[in-house]
Amino acid sequence: MAGAELGEVLVTRIAWTIRNGKIPKGLHVLHHCDNPSCFEISHLYLGTNVNNVFDRVMRGRSARNIGEKNGNASLSFAEVEEIRADRRYQYIIAAEYGISQAQVSIIQRGKNWPSVHRQVPRHQTFIRQLPCLSCLKPAPSDCTHVRKGTNGGMGIKPDSRFTLPLCTKCHRRQHRTGELSFWSALRIDPINIALALWTRSGDLPAGQRIVFRARQAIDLIGVPRR
Repeated sequence: MAGAELGEVLVTRIAWTIRNGKIPKGLHVLHHCDNPSCFEISHLYLGTNVNNVFDRVMRGRSARNIGEKNGNASLSFAEVEEIRADRRYQYIIAAEYGISQAQVSIIQRGKNWPSVHRQVPRHQTFIRQLPCLSCLKPAPSDCTHVRKGTNGGMGIKPDSRFTLPLCTKCHRRQHRTGELSFWSALRIDPINIALALWTRSGDLPAGQRIVFRARQAIDLIGVPRR
């Protein structure tokens, strides 16, 4: 390997290669410890680009993070709820909160900051009618919320659009192992799948296809069912 090329190789890849041999094409060296400069072998594992993106989202480093979880946010969820309930002229609200009138309009129309408490029973019923995303056990499934990387948190349920179908057994396992470990093991980006299901809400055949295709991708990369 030429010197210029060697300089472009990450230390983690060198460490992995020395210890475990050549890295298969298309795989990245990822961190369990979430410390990019760490090259302790026990903290490293191989994953696909999907794993890499998913880890970034789940650990709050993605531009896709919503609301005050986004590093560029200047408003808290509480302030957004106040703006939504405010019936004054938008230019007055904008001046008070130090944002543009266009931003006020976007917030009041729900285009950006989705409400923390927005639950849609019809969509949750749709999710329960789908097979388990993890093991494909037939419906009914539990309506499982995705909290990491969304507008949910400790004691706060995220929007209904961030929900996925899991059977009771897989749902319990997800709670035991934690969201990051559970979805990383399946090599699934739960936010992408949840949003895909949201766009097809109420269309049961389309929802089933989304679940089956996600499961097919899991089987193709050899992740065992449990």
